[in-house]
Amino acid sequence: SDDQAEEAAELYRRVLSEQPDDSVVIVTFGDLTNIASLLKLPATDENPSGQAVVRKHVREWVCMGGNFVGRPAKDDLK
Repeated sequence: SDDQAEEAAELYRRVLSEQPDDSVVIVTFGDLTNIASLLKLPATDENPSGQAVVRKHVREWVCMGGNFVGRPAKDDLK
């Protein structure tokens, strides 16, 4: 249930910390809220900051983005 689920940013930090250095490829698409939350996590007595964990363990981040052309953005690929 939701009340028993681990918070996503904390889950990311825990799982990444268990991986070898420079070994993880993260692939994202859609909403980046959980990655943003991970990167904002401060260090604690027990854990490094989210940014420190990413720097140490993530080799590559592949992000599917959109076409952000113009203001407002529109899709010019027709």
